[in-house]
Amino acid sequence: MTDAFKPLSLSELMALELPIREWVVDGILPLGSFTMLAAREKAGKSLILTDLVCSVALGEPFLGLSVRQGPAVLVPAEDHIRDVRERIVLRLNGRTDVPIYVLPVNGFTEDRLKLSDPASVARLAGMVTELAPILVALDPFRELHDLPENDSDFMGPLLRPIRQLSHATETAIVMAHHMNRGGTARGSTGIKAAVDQEWAFTRTDDDSAGAGVVSSRGVLAVDGRFGPRQRIGMALGPHVRWSRSDEQVAADGGNIRRRILAVLPATGDGLTADDVAKVLGANKPSVQNAFSAMLRESSSPVVGVGAGTKSQPRRFLLAPHYSPDDSRRPTTNAPCDVPRNGVSGDVDDQNGSLTGHPLGVVNDESLSLSYLSTAEGLHVNPMGRSPNGSPNDSRGLSGVVNHPGDDRWTH
Repeated sequence: MTDAFKPLSLSELMALELPIREWVVDGILPLGSFTMLAAREKAGKSLILTDLVCSVALGEPFLGLSVRQGPAVLVPAEDHIRDVRERIVLRLNGRTDVPIYVLPVNGFTEDRLKLSDPASVARLAGMVTELAPILVALDPFRELHDLPENDSDFMGPLLRPIRQLSHATETAIVMAHHMNRGGTARGSTGIKAAVDQEWAFTRTDDDSAGAGVVSSRGVLAVDGRFGPRQRIGMALGPHVRWSRSDEQVAADGGNIRRRILAVLPATGDGLTADDVAKVLGANKPSVQNAFSAMLRESSSPVVGVGAGTKSQPRRFLLAPHYSPDDSRRPTTNAPCDVPRNGVSGDVDDQNGSLTGHPLGVVNDESLSLSYLSTAEGLHVNPMGRSPNGSPNDSRGLSGVVNHPGDDRWTH
């Protein structure tokens, strides 16, 4: 007889003594969870983690939310230990009787944390068992491994032990990770799939205070397994302390969005983020962040075309359905009555390529599109990939379908 699996009966499941869900930070960070904090480079990830670790150790609110006080460990893998200490000292404002621990794995000591090394992960687990922290912050993910981030076959198994460690010890583990230019976590979707939730931080300020003045503001989007999505406005204040700032985000973040949409063309070659920044006299990263946020909207007011590289920067135009009052925004899969201007090519073939743009909003004859002719109509992908490609290919106009017999396009 084989050693078969034995599932729990319903009565056995109900009889299990399981800990109730408790929060390290009320409503956004549970005990026993693995969270990814994603943001662009130099956007403030380390500053957010410093404030989070210190707030938990002090028992002070984080972003206006109550916290559970307890030991917290910061694991810096990139920043100079001098800078790490300066931030902590500044945040604690002279306090020294605080249960904060720092494990430098950035070359300051001989300690190294490599998530691909079972012995290294075992040492991390041993530290968590001995100190019993309620929070561990890893900063950043890229410095903790040497594997290809674009390969889900590597990323899932790499992060699984960390998720299991957080669940087994009821420790909240937060890992900083970089965003790509498109505004999503860099690398394989397997990275986000391996964590319990994502905190995505997007800067909304335009650095108008001038050089040397810290005035970071942004939006923290919380998305995961523990409740509905949340968006929290936040601003960096004195002593490395982030505060809730919904009103500032509504005024400043909304303002940069409106200003961009006011200058963006609906037809032609479009504008790059650099073009828009020069026209508005705004900070380029702020414009890039605003574009990234708009592209993530369910009915994005903009369309991005291009590879997004230095030699071929992405160009943006107003989406065909956009209107200033948003009154004409269709829901997903709603038909857009836009003529097929600019499309050429033999659509009788099962597969092929087209030049031009199916919605008539880009007049760049060099733009190449791929299509698949089916009974449903013509599936068009402006990035030259399969309409059934990865989730990152679904932005903008990817997967456009022409309905046979008319000029309507569904996107």
